[in-house]
Amino acid sequence: MGLKKIFTEIMRDKLNTAYLNYIHKCIQYNIKPNWTDFKTWLVSENPEFNGYEIKQINNKVNDYRKIFGNDQWPSFKDYIKRDDEKFFNRLYERSEQSFFLALEVYNRIKIENKIEAFSILIVNAWELLFKGYIAQANGRQFIYYENDTTRTITCTKALYEIITNQNDPVRRNIERMIELRDQATHLLIPELQPPLSRLFQANVFNFIDYYFKLTGKRVNFGKDLFLLSLVVDGETLSNPCVAMNIDATTRVAIDKFLKELNEEEEQRKDVKFTIPIEYKLALTKKTDDSDICISVTNGAEKIGLIIEKTKEMMKDPDKSYPFIAKDIIKKINNSDILKNSKNKRFTSHTFQTILKKEKIKKDKINDYYFSCDKTNIRAYSDKLISLIENKIKSDPEYIDKCLIEYKNTTNYRKKNKK
Repeated sequence: MGLKKIFTEIMRDKLNTAYLNYIHKCIQYNIKPNWTDFKTWLVSENPEFNGYEIKQINNKVNDYRKIFGNDQWPSFKDYIKRDDEKFFNRLYERSEQSFFLALEVYNRIKIENKIEAFSILIVNAWELLFKGYIAQANGRQFIYYENDTTRTITCTKALYEIITNQNDPVRRNIERMIELRDQATHLLIPELQPPLSRLFQANVFNFIDYYFKLTGKRVNFGKDLFLLSLVVDGETLSNPCVAMNIDATTRVAIDKFLKELNEEEEQRKDVKFTIPIEYKLALTKKTDDSDICISVTNGAEKIGLIIEKTKEMMKDPDKSYPFIAKDIIKKINNSDILKNSKNKRFTSHTFQTILKKEKIKKDKINDYYFSCDKTNIRAYSDKLISLIENKIKSDPEYIDKCLIEYKNTTNYRKKNKK
């Protein structure tokens, strides 16, 4: 009697269950599936299949695949491939989540062990990213030790598989982070946060860059692009009172690490290794002027990161930009500078025309202006007052020229047409 005449729906379901379980077992124990082994597995679970030939069972699986689709009846090869995709994509997702958590922890204010937590989480993010890529490119078996399939390779070994150049600044940065994680007992104390923030910030940008290179996807920040704050306050090791509270063994380890870090930083002078504290980070949509390009989401506009040397930008914004518009207007009116001007009136409108002419608000953060959309802050620095005073001093008609130029702008004409 032929196979088709006696193959019931119950038998079909049993065949499907056994088939999927068998493939899953092969993946779990890294066994190459074959039809002979499957027939043995099938009969051991369901003796009623004992009378069927291997070819008959194979043909029936193929028939069901045509009827019900590859999802329910995948081939050996497709099932393993799909399972591998689930595996490395899960590693990528966990890597991204570990990265977000590292940033979130670091940016919390009242956490004393934030640098320890950040180091552990960011290294974990790198490790998952590298292992995901190795599994995708070569197969998941390559992230496990040959003699122990229950253990995966270390982050360092995975790093060396991906970045083979031992002098690569990104590799050296990650190696330093791994060193920090491994020596957390001695090296990760709150007082080390200021010098380590240079290393951390570079690591964050390196991760964003490599996540895209290895996965083809942008780190999905959603609507909020949050990065490490480089403005670090607090006690440092230079404070004698702080130094006295550190044991000798820890102090030796810290001194050695910082000495090596500073020497390598001076030798490399590469923002992929460390971002010096005197640098300014600013976001701009003019990617041609930026040093690093990142995107918020896959369909989003590119955002450039400008890295510009200016110590002033690293200060507290409340100190660097202490004035609002009415403060500037008051200071100019109370100064003697208007004696040099033909136009003695300095109003809010006058101030706005100067901002327009000098393109003060061209960037959200510059030497003269600071803005933050989330907090609705618009503030100005001492340098803006000096700029205005110097302009008036050098040209008595400066205010009138600003007013005239503003009247000729498209914005002014549109306002008057309404």
